[in-house]
Amino acid sequence: MKSPLMGGLFLLLIFVLGIYLVQPAAEVPPPPTPTATILLEANLPTLTPTRTKIPTPTRTPKPPIVTSTYTPTPRPPTPTPTSSPTPTITPLPSVRQITEGNCCTSPFWSSDSSEVRFIDQPALDQPLGIWGVNVNQFGTTPHFVTALLGTYSPDGQLLAYPDREKGVAVVERLEDGRRWEFNTGANSLYFTPNSQEVLWMQTTSATPWESGENTIWLANADGSNVRQVATLRQAEPMDWLADDELLVVSRKNGAAGRMLLSRLSLQDGAQTPLTEVFRMQDLLLSPGKNHLVYSSFNPNIDENGIWLVDLENPEQPAQKLPFFGTYRWRDNRRLIFVPFEPMATQHTFYEYDIFTSRARLLFYGNTQLLIANNDWQVSPDGSKIVLVAANGTQLNGIWILEIR
Repeated sequence: MKSPLMGGLFLLLIFVLGIYLVQPAAEVPPPPTPTATILLEANLPTLTPTRTKIPTPTRTPKPPIVTSTYTPTPRPPTPTPTSSPTPTITPLPSVRQITEGNCCTSPFWSSDSSEVRFIDQPALDQPLGIWGVNVNQFGTTPHFVTALLGTYSPDGQLLAYPDREKGVAVVERLEDGRRWEFNTGANSLYFTPNSQEVLWMQTTSATPWESGENTIWLANADGSNVRQVATLRQAEPMDWLADDELLVVSRKNGAAGRMLLSRLSLQDGAQTPLTEVFRMQDLLLSPGKNHLVYSSFNPNIDENGIWLVDLENPEQPAQKLPFFGTYRWRDNRRLIFVPFEPMATQHTFYEYDIFTSRARLLFYGNTQLLIANNDWQVSPDGSKIVLVAANGTQLNGIWILEIR
C-alpha cells in the first residue's frame, strides 16, 4: 500500500525528478480500480543504487511528466474548507537550504528529528548512498552514512537490505556490522514497530489482489523463531497498528469499488472487520494509529476527495475533508496539506485540525519554493518540514522549514 508496509511499506525507491505540478484533467476516462500499496517501510524502501546526480527529463518506468505523486480526479472536488485559513500575517518560517545544486532525493528524518538523511552522490569520486545533515547545527555539511540502501528499523539501529549475489535478505546491526540472513524468496523485509522482529510476504500469484494469496511470515530480527502467521486471500496488509497487529485491506465482494478494512492479529491470524471505504490510495495512519486518511478517485463524484476514518469508532462513516491536495500527519490531530494548485508559483502549507475542522495558513509570505515530485516529510516531533525543491525541470537541493 502506499504513504509514514510501515511506519515505524518503504519499498524500492524510484528516483523521481521534476516538480510538484499537476496538470488539470480534461475528459480523462475513469481510472482503473487501484491496488493497495504496502506502506511497511520504516524509513526508506530498498532500491537498486542508481545515479541521482545528473537527472534527465525522463522517468523510468513512469512517463516523463513533471508532477506530484498523487493523481487528480477527472472531476476534482471544489475545496470548501469549513473554516478558511486565517489570513493573519504570520512571520516567514525559518527557511534554509541544507544541500545545493541538482540534488538530492528521498529525504527522511532520524527518529529524534535531529538529522535529515537522503540519497545522493555529491561527486564522481564520492560514494553513492545515504548522506545526512544535522539540522540542529547551522552551516553543517552533509556527511556520508552508508552505501547500503535499504529499510531502517524504527529505532535506527538495524538496516534490512537484499544480498543479490546470495539471493537472500539481510538484517545488519549498524553498531558493529553483524549480519543475519533470511531466505525470503527475494521478498523484502519489514520491521515491526518495536524493531524486534521482521516480516515478509510470499505470494502464489502475480495478481494476489485478484486471485492469489499472500502468506505472511514473521521472525526475530536475528533470524530465529521463523514462523508462518497468516494467509490473506484477495487482500494485502497496509500498515502496522501494533507490534503484533496489521491493518489489512481486502476487496468487498459484490460491491464495485468498495474495500473492507480489517485488523489482522499476528498471534492467531484472526481478522476483525473495521469498516468499508471507497477506492483508496495514498493511505496514511496517524502517529497514534487511531485515524486513517486516504484519497479516493471514483466515477461517482460524491466519492471523490480526501477522507478521514476514525479507527477507534469504525461504525462511524468516513468523513470527507474540505481540501484537495497532498498531505502528511503532523501529530495525532493535525494534518499538514498543500492544496491542489496546477499553476502555483510556490507551494503553500496549511494545517488542518481533525477535531475542530479548522484550517490555518502555516506560513505567510513568499518562500519561492516548489516541491519536486511530492518529495516532502514532516519531522517526527512536528517542528519542521523537509522538502526537495524544484527549479524548472531540475532539482534545487533540500530545504528545511521551521513550523510555528
